[in-house]
Amino acid sequence: MAFSYIMLVLLVALISVGFMLVFLDGYVVSRERESLERNAAKAEGAALIVATFVKNVAGFSADGKTADNECGNGWGYYDLGLASEHICLAAKDLGLDTLIMGLRDGEKIRKFLSVPETEQVVAVIAVGHGTSQPAKPPRKNTDEVLKFF
Repeated sequence: MAFSYIMLVLLVALISVGFMLVFLDGYVVSRERESLERNAAKAEGAALIVATFVKNVAGFSADGKTADNECGNGWGYYDLGLASEHICLAAKDLGLDTLIMGLRDGEKIRKFLSVPETEQVVAVIAVGHGTSQPAKPPRKNTDEVLKFF
C-alpha cells in the first residue's frame, strides 16, 4: 500500500507545476474535520491532497496583472481540474478510490496549512479505499447536454 501512495506522490509532483498539492494523513483529517464540512465522514482514514493554483499566472501576461482574455484566473481552475482528473485516474489505476471535495472551508484550510494569499484553495481530494459505492445519477438525454450547430 505504501508503494501505491509513493507512486501517486511522484505522479503528482510531475504534473503539478503551478499548483500546491499538500498530502495530509488521517490524523490531520480528524483534527481539522470541520474544514471538510459534510465530506469529513467520507474522508475518514484517507490521505488528502489539497489542490490550489497560483493566482494571476495562467491566463495573464508576464506582469501578472493583465488578463489575456475574459477568463483570467478561470484558467487556473481549468488547469487544476485537468490535474485533479489525472490524479484520480492514476489513483484508480493503482487500485485506490478518490473523492474530490469542493464543499470545504477554503479559509480554514488556508490558515491551517499557511497557504499564501497568492494561491486559491480549490479542492481537497481524498485518496484511499472506499467503503461504499455511491449510486449513480440517471444519465441525461443527449439533447439535454449537447447542442449541434
